[in-house]
Amino acid sequence: MNRMYRKKSILAAALAFLLSAGLLAGCSGESSSPANANVASASPSQVPLDEKAVTAAANPEPPAGNEKSAPLTEKQKLQDFDYMYDVLKDNYPFFGVNKRLHGVDWLANREEYRHWIKDTATDEEFAEELEYILLKLNNGHTQMVGLQDYSYMKGIYETASYFRPWLEQMQKPAVLQRYGQENPRQQTHEGGTASEADSTNVLGKISRVNIRTQILEEGRTAYLGLPSFGMEYHDEPAIGEFLQKVKDYKTLIIDIRGNGGGSDAYWMDFVPMLISKPISSNNYLLYRGGDYAEPFLKSRGMTDFNPISLLKRQHLPNLPAEALTDFKNYQVETLKLSPTNSGGFTGKIYLLVDHVVYSSAEKFAAFAKSTGFATLVGERTGGDGLGMDPLVVALPNSGYVFRFSLQMGLNADGSCNDEVKTVPDYAADPVKTKYLMDDPTVKKVLELAGSYLLKADRCIVRGKPSKFHVQHFYRS
Repeated sequence: MNRMYRKKSILAAALAFLLSAGLLAGCSGESSSPANANVASASPSQVPLDEKAVTAAANPEPPAGNEKSAPLTEKQKLQDFDYMYDVLKDNYPFFGVNKRLHGVDWLANREEYRHWIKDTATDEEFAEELEYILLKLNNGHTQMVGLQDYSYMKGIYETASYFRPWLEQMQKPAVLQRYGQENPRQQTHEGGTASEADSTNVLGKISRVNIRTQILEEGRTAYLGLPSFGMEYHDEPAIGEFLQKVKDYKTLIIDIRGNGGGSDAYWMDFVPMLISKPISSNNYLLYRGGDYAEPFLKSRGMTDFNPISLLKRQHLPNLPAEALTDFKNYQVETLKLSPTNSGGFTGKIYLLVDHVVYSSAEKFAAFAKSTGFATLVGERTGGDGLGMDPLVVALPNSGYVFRFSLQMGLNADGSCNDEVKTVPDYAADPVKTKYLMDDPTVKKVLELAGSYLLKADRCIVRGKPSKFHVQHFYRS
């Protein structure tokens, strides 16, 4: 196949998928669960690709090979592809979802994909072909790791000992050579992790410009916009200050439209400020049972599993057809959050969502709906938010790294979260506008809340005086 045509095909496929999933706004990296199945407090989780890295996925920029290394042979390329195929065949959970949603029988196309690999002339073309093949899985957590992604993700994995299996893959000799890492970072903690201070430099400077807060109606209605849950942001102090200011308001709007994920710890830090009693939810996580995943699960303390046959007893009406046949075991993940001493928010909380909401942002949306923490307004989310961080795999010959989703997370009715997503309580046009009073989703919330603000806004537009005003606190 003509290589220029192939590059255009890769770009078109990537853009089509990323736009349909809303992932150009940032990824989630990722899907994660905390270190234990029973969660009592926040912990780092989903490792995201930042906005530049996700955009780069639409225009693949494979890692440059070491000039001193000999080009890969056809045999080496096929061995690497076969290794990728076998790891996914035994561990990846969404083959059935891909068939139903996109009409792609990925496993059945092995020989066709091998033919594509044979048609590559350089290491770069080989990496592009692998990226194109993974795009056929139509999953935002499953892709090749590029140069930008590698540095960002490695910095995350160096922050905690339970990321050791991830870091070990990123530090294999072939990987270090492929991604231009002359020497592994010196290990300073037991378990093969570097110091937290070192990794902070990789993640970037602490920032509070991620959030947007507004008072829409003094004493009654407040707005908190959270476009990212990225680990590079340290927004908790600013969020806490704002929530304390509006704790006696009647309505709080939390806007996560366009939020592609980041870390579960981000939202787990502020939700306790808004509740007056513990809230919890249960998720079912299904596993294919492949050997490759074992060290990753053990490192996160996830060792207590139930045979898949027992899932029948849970009376889940919307289980995917393959749940009882293609999976080996499952576990119940209990996520429980307890209130802080602030007394909680006494008014009503509305969560604005759209199709871009993914990964850890999706997990927040699912948690909010299942617990009744908030009323969801907008459109169906992007999904794939239940489970832990995507696994990473180093290909043995080339040193290229890819990652993939491990668990199939089920919604409360047994439906697959990656397939069905989270459906809002109230549908509304999710388009975001520069001015909140022009925003149809915000207007829907004000309608539901019985706010006088809509009438007040009309008075402002006509130039008549009004007692209502808008006040900005922090804005990116």
